[in-house]
Amino acid sequence: LAVVGLVVPGVILMTAIGSLIGAGRLPGLETMTWAMLGAVAGDGISYWLGHHYREHLRYLWPFNKFPTWLDRGTLFFKIHGGKSIILGRFVGPIRPTIPVIAGIMGMTPRTFLFFNVASAIAWAPIYCLPGILIGASLGQLSPKMASTVLSLVLGLLFILWFIFYLLLKIIVYLRLIIAKFFQRIWLNWQRSQ
Repeated sequence: LAVVGLVVPGVILMTAIGSLIGAGRLPGLETMTWAMLGAVAGDGISYWLGHHYREHLRYLWPFNKFPTWLDRGTLFFKIHGGKSIILGRFVGPIRPTIPVIAGIMGMTPRTFLFFNVASAIAWAPIYCLPGILIGASLGQLSPKMASTVLSLVLGLLFILWFIFYLLLKIIVYLRLIIAKFFQRIWLNWQRSQ
């Protein structure tokens, strides 16, 4: 869903699931099927929210606190059209908002469903593949060593995601400071004229 997708790092979760598949702890085909169905359902609900509430979503939390989320998603959707559903599935910062935007922008349910299902079919295996490879290679190690390596890999993925998240926050904050700085310069220059 739109809000959950902004908080939960899907790459880490899917890598962990993939490593369990690769280690033989989860059935591969069933798990992939459930991942695809979950992706279709989550984005479908987000699409329905956008389709049902349209522009009213701008006044609801969290979009009223972070209006740039919808603005960036709208711009991305205008540039890429239906492809944005597929591209957005793989691009972290805008991924959760694209289905909402598709609903707001009036994409037909049939068109959305086509792109939603196609992207979910590609997304689950692609996001699980690194974990599957890790899990399969861990099967060659002792259980204790495999647990240690898996913990380190997942920890590293989480740290990388957190660093990326912090960098995005810092960039947004710096953009705000720079905009205010130039606004003050502009206002002072206008007053001096």
